[in-house]
Amino acid sequence: MIKPDREVSICVGVLGALVLVCTGMVGFSVQARFAAAHELKTRSALLSRLEVSARSDAARRRPGVAPAAAFVSAPTQGLAGAVLQAYLQKVVGANHAVLVSSGTEPAKGDSIRLRATFDTDLRSLQALLYRLESATPYVFVDSINIELPAADAQRPVADPLLRITLVLRAVWRRDAA
Repeated sequence: MIKPDREVSICVGVLGALVLVCTGMVGFSVQARFAAAHELKTRSALLSRLEVSARSDAARRRPGVAPAAAFVSAPTQGLAGAVLQAYLQKVVGANHAVLVSSGTEPAKGDSIRLRATFDTDLRSLQALLYRLESATPYVFVDSINIELPAADAQRPVADPLLRITLVLRAVWRRDAA
């Protein structure tokens, strides 16, 4: 019988340890792969549920479709401008402002533009702008110019009347006459 010498025993021991380490690393990588696959499956299922939910929400809301009241409806652009002027007069009057002048500007495509000048205080201006931009028909403020009255050094006014010039835009929808 051959008696192994000390060097051979050490080499066999190191080889055995190396095989154990390699086997452990292979086991660890397989376990990590299974954990990653499970995580991917879980997140894919969650993503699928979110996509289905988003599609059903989008189908219910029908994005991009505005209600009919959002548009200024009239058979011609000229009449649409008059409808917008009448609406502005109503909003201005309801907010205790005085309309000085208003007039339509040249229209482009399906939008109606209106320039209006009125006198009001700051609180009424805030309410008026909120009403214009939050109610229907949808009216967008393209520009605003605020002029302060001439300052009187002897009698400062706490809430002066302001001269406001607005350029408004609304979307026109041709309705059947």
